[in-house]
Amino acid sequence: MAGTTIEWSTNNTDVLDLEINNIFKTKAIGLAIVRAKSIGFDPLLGQSVVYGEDTSMIHVVQIHSIRLHIPTTEVLPNKFVPVTVLPYDHEKNLIVITDVFLHSLVFTWSLSNTHLAQFRPVIGNISSYTRTFVTNIETLRTGRITIDVRLLTNSKHLNKLLLQSSNELSNSIELNILEPFYLNDFGETRTILLGPNSRLNLFHIPNDITLELLSSSKNIHLDVDTKILHSGQSSDGEAILYMKYRGTKQEKKSIVGTYLVQIKPIHYILLQSYLSQETSSLFSAIPVDYKLPLSVSYHDELGRRFDATSISIRTFSYRGDVIAANFNNSQMYEIIPLKNGSNILVFDGGLKYLRAYLPVQANNGFLLPKSSISILKQLYYIGDIVCFETNLNNDEKNKDRWSGDDGMYVDSTYGIGQMIMDGERHLHLKIDGQTITSERFNVQTPNEIKLYKGANDFLYDGEEGKPSSYSLIFGTDSTTNLHGSCQRQGLEHAQSIRSLRPLFECHLDFVKSKTNNLKAASFFKTEAIFDLDLMSWACRITRKASHDSSTFDDSLRLLVQTPYQTTSNELIIPYQPVFKLSSASSIYLSEEHPYNSIHISTLSTNEKYMQLKSSDPSVVRITKNSTDPFLYNIELRHGAKTNNQEPIYIDVKNTLTGQTQRVNIRVQKRFIDNPIGRILASLLLCASLALIIYGLANRKPFSSSSAITTGTPMISKQISSTPRVLHSPPTPKRHLLFDDHHSSPFDSPTSILTHDQPVVRLYSAQDLRSRSISSTPRSAMSNTTLPTTDDRDLQARWQRLHE
Repeated sequence: MAGTTIEWSTNNTDVLDLEINNIFKTKAIGLAIVRAKSIGFDPLLGQSVVYGEDTSMIHVVQIHSIRLHIPTTEVLPNKFVPVTVLPYDHEKNLIVITDVFLHSLVFTWSLSNTHLAQFRPVIGNISSYTRTFVTNIETLRTGRITIDVRLLTNSKHLNKLLLQSSNELSNSIELNILEPFYLNDFGETRTILLGPNSRLNLFHIPNDITLELLSSSKNIHLDVDTKILHSGQSSDGEAILYMKYRGTKQEKKSIVGTYLVQIKPIHYILLQSYLSQETSSLFSAIPVDYKLPLSVSYHDELGRRFDATSISIRTFSYRGDVIAANFNNSQMYEIIPLKNGSNILVFDGGLKYLRAYLPVQANNGFLLPKSSISILKQLYYIGDIVCFETNLNNDEKNKDRWSGDDGMYVDSTYGIGQMIMDGERHLHLKIDGQTITSERFNVQTPNEIKLYKGANDFLYDGEEGKPSSYSLIFGTDSTTNLHGSCQRQGLEHAQSIRSLRPLFECHLDFVKSKTNNLKAASFFKTEAIFDLDLMSWACRITRKASHDSSTFDDSLRLLVQTPYQTTSNELIIPYQPVFKLSSASSIYLSEEHPYNSIHISTLSTNEKYMQLKSSDPSVVRITKNSTDPFLYNIELRHGAKTNNQEPIYIDVKNTLTGQTQRVNIRVQKRFIDNPIGRILASLLLCASLALIIYGLANRKPFSSSSAITTGTPMISKQISSTPRVLHSPPTPKRHLLFDDHHSSPFDSPTSILTHDQPVVRLYSAQDLRSRSISSTPRSAMSNTTLPTTDDRDLQARWQRLHE
């Protein structure tokens, strides 16, 4: 039913496992139930509905006994008869013959007299077919022979598992080979054998020959116009067919030939095939994808072959990896194994005794582990890469041995193929220029393309020319597009000769590109490649020339497009630009200018990733500015030694991207840190100490008469022409005339004070003459000068001044 699926299940996975759909694999002795449900979606109910279900009981048993089955016990010489081994359980129930009979059980055949008959494998020229469960016997001469068979397994473990008895199982049967005989004076070559309800076309009859059928049976008819013989439903009947010259009397001399026409029941089906000597010398089994011709014939109880039958043959296998194709309803078939391994092809004529078995052991000649949905159904996608090598020994290992059809790119030297078209594709192995075997690939268009970010959490606008790769996989159910034992050397060679070509395009743009004029193509180069490091198809993104985008906050969008209208998922990749420093490549610090700063231009989200580290924290200290998160203060420590011979620098690093930039610190050395400066400083210190010691040693005590009493002014007598000075005691009510509002302490004479003397200021007479006293109460005395020639006049003036 269209739109329905069959769901398979079992109640005992310890006994058997369901591999795919109706294929199961037995594991242990026991009983299991296999259930099949037909499930579909009902659009009216809007839910899944079970349309039907059925169950089957599977008994996994041991082989208790075997029996040789032969369709007849009497046969003519020069005939072929099939012999089959049938296994039975302890209750004499027939065990279904599966591929376990090929890869686990070993059958050893023997004949009592090889001069009377010989074993002929169903597929000739393959030695392995002589040890399987079915074979043909060719009779040579008249006599009686005994056919014997023994059954063993490949190991003692399998003996206990598969066989009831630990010893070998055996069975034998006799076959009687009859003398040739004539029926109604007709030899075998003059006999036409028909099956019930069949028809035979008589070809190549000359125009001057007429056909005449003489028969007492109503089951045989001749159509003279179409020259076709018909047989009825009955399985018994005879007739004589005459061939005569046209236009002559019915006399014996006008008869050209006569044939005996018989209707007989069919006793068995015979299968025969041959593999060429050249191919069988290389393969121990049928090559995969090899079109093996197989003849199917029907025989009576004496081994005679039927000329016409009405049997409809149905072919099937327990595993769907063998094709049996019949053309033009003839008795010739083409057997095509699709995969490496063993299988059994059954030819069923509709009756229990009309059944023949063809054991198929296939060898693809390739060491090619497949990756697909199932081990039973090989499925590939466009873009898949297959690496293969032959397991055949030949002298052409260094020659071009592989070729493919139009839907593949093939490296014929290293054996690498890429699927480029959907449909059935073939890979061929050639020896001596001749195709020996092929590998068949079912290629489909991928229904999904999965793009992976991998370890690239962001796209870094870092070092120019440094690439970042983002892998992708074709197919929903695929985990890789690389199949087989692939080596880097072979893949590199396939790339160099363009046997690996990307069938997709990578597109990269900024997410906010509509709101700004920046294009991703200006920053990055995007290309589709096969990445040999990732061993996968990938989009490689390479940084172009530097752009000042340190504060450009945006993300990038990456997607893949194909010519077969399949688009990948979108990857949103954060963009990380290179940070910039406002400072030059070096910073100057000195004791006079011990402070400087570094400002970083980067994204606001990178504050926690920025790291500044001083090469010598004892000289240069780094502190973060409290107002600006990206401003860092640089300080030369007070009193730090600057005579370090190692260069001093600050490393600015973004721990997220790994970008590092170094800023050199140029520190001016102190005079004392120079060798000459240290020597001069030492000498100066020694000189200062010497002067202090000398001064202390030569100091004279003050006399009492020279002491100046407090409040009594002292008038120094002028000895030379130098103006006299006044010694004025400090008083809270000093006259403004003696206040100094403009002079610098460096211009005033330094007075030597003792504990008995008050603090005084010294002024020269010239200063007194130049001062204006207009603002004083005694304004009438402004612009006057003090005479310095008479000591008595000076003393009188001094007294009047303090009155």
